[in-house]
Amino acid sequence: MKRNTEQVSGWSLIIVFLLFAGLISMPAVGLEPSASAQIDRLTVGDATYMVLGLSRLDLKGEERALVGIQVDRGVRDIFWKESRFDIRVPPNRKPSGEHELVPYMEGARAGELVRWASVEVVPLTPGLAVKKADGLYYGSDGEGNYPFMIFQDKIDYPTVTFQRNGEEEMAVIPDTHGFNAVVSPALALHKLNPLRLVIACMDSPDKANAALFLAKKGIACYAPCDRFTNILMGYKQRYGMTTPILGSAPVWKSEVGAVIGGQPVLFDLKEPIVAQYTDKMYPDQYCDAPSRYLRALQRVYQISLNVTEVTAAVGETGLLVTKAEQLGANVIAARIYNQDDYEPLKKWMEKDQRRRLILLHSAAYEFGIQMFREFPTRTTFGDLDPKFL
Repeated sequence: MKRNTEQVSGWSLIIVFLLFAGLISMPAVGLEPSASAQIDRLTVGDATYMVLGLSRLDLKGEERALVGIQVDRGVRDIFWKESRFDIRVPPNRKPSGEHELVPYMEGARAGELVRWASVEVVPLTPGLAVKKADGLYYGSDGEGNYPFMIFQDKIDYPTVTFQRNGEEEMAVIPDTHGFNAVVSPALALHKLNPLRLVIACMDSPDKANAALFLAKKGIACYAPCDRFTNILMGYKQRYGMTTPILGSAPVWKSEVGAVIGGQPVLFDLKEPIVAQYTDKMYPDQYCDAPSRYLRALQRVYQISLNVTEVTAAVGETGLLVTKAEQLGANVIAARIYNQDDYEPLKKWMEKDQRRRLILLHSAAYEFGIQMFREFPTRTTFGDLDPKFL
């Protein structure tokens, strides 16, 4: 699906156009770090506006770019019994086309890349992890170290096998899940044939750190599930990097192939924002991604936004709409998981062309993608490289 257009306010379009055209400039953000420096705080000067969603990765059809993907929800799902993606599918099966990618979440987004950019998708397997003194397993960085903690539920997958070398216990993980499990196979592949992109889950701090590790090697990262991308806020300036790390952004057909992201929306730094939050555990914990993102945005860039957090679990985005209407807010930061999340937000968006959405942890789900598609100039994602005007 190519991006279409819809009516937006004139001043928003003009400023974003001027930004793209280079006719206005952005103030310098923070200090200029060296390649090895880490900067924890950045500054935006006297900025009045911010643009989220300019970050993008373009994949041209003729490039035949190599894309690595986690096995779980990528090329198979061992818990989807009696399906054509169940345990009977070899974890290292290289998809011959979109039909051999799991038709939801990471697999669905990779399928769009195959359809529109003719990329070559390769499963990243097996992952390797060692058990450390704390009793937890840590994934390999491909360089002899094991820095990335892997949750026990992924170690408990029935396909995991264990090996012992003296006192050391190693887990061999065929059904890799998350950036923390795919670094080693990704780098091994990258040495033979450069990887353009890795697609995996980023729902833990160690998954985010693993994505950063890959990006420092020049491999772009895309996380449709992006609960913890917030810890990488401002990573380009903080670490002196240019490689894209994209959270829960949509995939679009472009003139030359496909693009991930590139969906800019303009915000006044003073306007009220209603943000979703929850303190519940599974399956609701991902609903805290919007508040995590906006807290990190304020902390890293040393700005004070007018954010009101509202506790809302899965299917409760109507609570965000109620608060936005009470406050007269035209911006909501939310997670869309299902139809109950989607419908209140869509009705709210249809009532006023000034209304905008910042969607976190939403591009993995079809109702989230649908919202991006229906309001392409008024919905954006949790951009880790925001621009300030």
